[in-house]
Amino acid sequence: MFSGRDVLPRVVLLKRKEYTNRKVFVSVLLTVFMLTALLSCGSGSSGDSNNNGNNKTVTIYTSGIGADNYACYWKGTTKTSLSTSLSGSIAKTIYVDSSGTVYTGGAPTVFTAGYWIGTTFTSLGGDGGGVGIYVSSDGTVYTGGHYNYKTCYWTNSAITYVANGGYTCAIYVSNGTVYNAGINPSSVACYWAGTTETLLTSSGGYAYTIYVSDTGTVYTAGYDGSSIACYWTGTTKTQLTTSGGCVYSIYAGDDGTVYTAGKDGSGYACYWVGTTKTQLASGGEARSIYVDSDGVIYTSGKDESNYACYWVGTTKTQLATGGEAYSIYIDEE
Repeated sequence: MFSGRDVLPRVVLLKRKEYTNRKVFVSVLLTVFMLTALLSCGSGSSGDSNNNGNNKTVTIYTSGIGADNYACYWKGTTKTSLSTSLSGSIAKTIYVDSSGTVYTGGAPTVFTAGYWIGTTFTSLGGDGGGVGIYVSSDGTVYTGGHYNYKTCYWTNSAITYVANGGYTCAIYVSNGTVYNAGINPSSVACYWAGTTETLLTSSGGYAYTIYVSDTGTVYTAGYDGSSIACYWTGTTKTQLTTSGGCVYSIYAGDDGTVYTAGKDGSGYACYWVGTTKTQLASGGEARSIYVDSDGVIYTSGKDESNYACYWVGTTKTQLATGGEAYSIYIDEE
């Protein structure tokens, strides 16, 4: 579905339509803890991959932080550590290319932007913050974030400033245009196409995630100026709760169906198809959503026990006794 991911700040991915025509979305965020155990719950698979019954092998990748407060990613429930020396590191977004190379965007420290290819880290700045990552079909790596208190994105290691202030939480690339979503220097929810800003509210709000369809429609989501969970199609808002909540990840199908993930007004992890909610836990949050070619919905985040996990539909697989899975990617074969 797509090649980038979204992310949350307090610092949050995401997903999109990928070069492989897979449907996906990811959203991401910031914080970290460690993996003291790998446990599988319900009927979720404890292996790295499984057959979904349609002669298709599905491998689930997630990234975030383990229970030890260090950046990592999981293939199935098998953890790969990305940082073991600096508490506060985080892997906010994940993407896997056709050769199986794993890309994760994040930071080894709170104020260092960068990304990993496999376990090799590329630093983008000593006092910046990387948020989302998008990998194009030619291998170009786009990373969104902030640097020197300015909103920016990097194309590989080349920086482009978007605004003198503000924050970008998610990045997406479509037809050569780089899109970012977040808040502008006046703390108003917005997105940028290149360096052109589009406001989503008149005041306040936050756009944590962005997806651009093949026809050029821009979808963003987060919460509005009244702190109500919502998504925007262009600048047209669709409210998802009557009060509270937040959306961290968005994807739109070819038929225009909008999929979002986050937490509802009661603070429960959930996802929405259109405005129809499916609750995933009695707490926690869903940070990322991915829809595969058969319409199966995958989400990741943390459950009511604040344990990193992912869900296939509503079936949970626990990844750690702490931490959070900020981003999810599905490899279909």
